[in-house]
Amino acid sequence: MNDKLPRIQSVTVVGPTTLRIHWRVRGVADDVNLSEWIASGGDTLAPLNDAEVFAKAAVSNFGAAVSWDDGSGDLSIDAVQMKRLISPKTTRADSWTAAA
Repeated sequence: MNDKLPRIQSVTVVGPTTLRIHWRVRGVADDVNLSEWIASGGDTLAPLNDAEVFAKAAVSNFGAAVSWDDGSGDLSIDAVQMKRLISPKTTRADSWTAAA
């Protein structure tokens, strides 16, 4: 496993399409609104618009992703993509690169 890649410690649902991602590095956390990502996924990601489905967010693949199913389906987003969605903004999670 490459320690330089972002890894997710835990995830909390904080809004209808928003997650709080707790990164393994130094315990920092970032909120990410996934509404645009969900909209871009068409029928595949449409189930995530259902609050009951979105509430099932869980860390999967040993911290490499967040999944809303058992990790074997399409309802997942990897930590690298999550980081890219956050990175246009100033984030506390930027420290994961400095720790390398």
